[in-house]
Amino acid sequence: MKWSLFALCIGFCIDLLIGDPHGLPHPVAAIGHLISLLERLFRRLFPKTPGGERAAGACIWILTALIAAALPALLLWGCARVSVWLRLAVESVMCGQILAAKSLRDESMKVCAALEHGSLDEARQAVSMIVGRDGARLDARGVMRAAVETVAENTSDGVIAPMLFLAIGGAPLGFFYKAVNTMDSMLGYVEPPYKDIGLVPARMDDVFNFIPARLSALLMLAAGALLAVFFFLFLPFYGTDTVRAAPEFAWAYWPCLVWAWAFAVPIFWAMVPAWRVCGSIAVKGMAFTGKNARDLRTVSRLAFADAVIFPAGMLIVAYLGAGSAPLTLLITPLVTFCCLAAGIVLYVLSRLVADAAALREDNDLTI
Repeated sequence: MKWSLFALCIGFCIDLLIGDPHGLPHPVAAIGHLISLLERLFRRLFPKTPGGERAAGACIWILTALIAAALPALLLWGCARVSVWLRLAVESVMCGQILAAKSLRDESMKVCAALEHGSLDEARQAVSMIVGRDGARLDARGVMRAAVETVAENTSDGVIAPMLFLAIGGAPLGFFYKAVNTMDSMLGYVEPPYKDIGLVPARMDDVFNFIPARLSALLMLAAGALLAVFFFLFLPFYGTDTVRAAPEFAWAYWPCLVWAWAFAVPIFWAMVPAWRVCGSIAVKGMAFTGKNARDLRTVSRLAFADAVIFPAGMLIVAYLGAGSAPLTLLITPLVTFCCLAAGIVLYVLSRLVADAAALREDNDLTI
């Protein structure tokens, strides 16, 4: 699990730096080919009735989801047998491929640039790269609406939800989610010939997109309770026991406790705007607002603050001789990296949400 969290942080950085270069093979494209293959197969095997096509859709969903999760799991298991560092490298690349923050921002900004400085034809061509519809007949307002809807949907489907699934189950669960999302994109239409065969993929996509916001809120409550117990109950008692065992460090008790509480303040402060964001995501049409963008930016700044507070305190404690040097060298880079990674991730998300909110406001649209 810990390696998967490291891989998620590294993969997010890879996505920010590289994105999804055009022309290179991509696992999601392979998932799309698998869905097309299974669709052709099961359309032949099952009767061409509403019930038969729904059964075919259920079989497609089960097989695609299982294969999408099993293959990465087997690959990572094999890599771990060779070296844990090889597993970390491979899973980091997988995480970078699952996330789509850079590509989403780059492609959506091309639409805005074409509308502002180019021609309508250029805007139509740009929007056709990010939406699953024919943009040739769209007017300027239609192009903007399509871009806004895509930013809104893909910020959740391409960044927020995949990050949660990656944090819980690593790359295998991340690819599982991408398979669920891709099946909905390819099969989840209400018009024939997908009305029946796409029913199960569409419903399951709704289920797995319903989970992230609610689960995030529950995890936040649990984390808040655990952190409160740790910082305000465990640390004081642990410090008291340490002073009894080593009286020469009695002078360091209160400075260390105050430093720990100073580190805890941004964490608890961040939970307030983070809770508001989770609550708004749970309400349809309220995820992409300027208020959410500001709240995400606030949480990002608080993460950056802890990235300064923690190493500064650890270094001072080590310098004064009140801590273990090997422990300091191990923990300080790890916690600092996690805080910096969280700050970067949240800052990028705040920019994506702000872009979507600005587009909606400029065009008087409701996402």
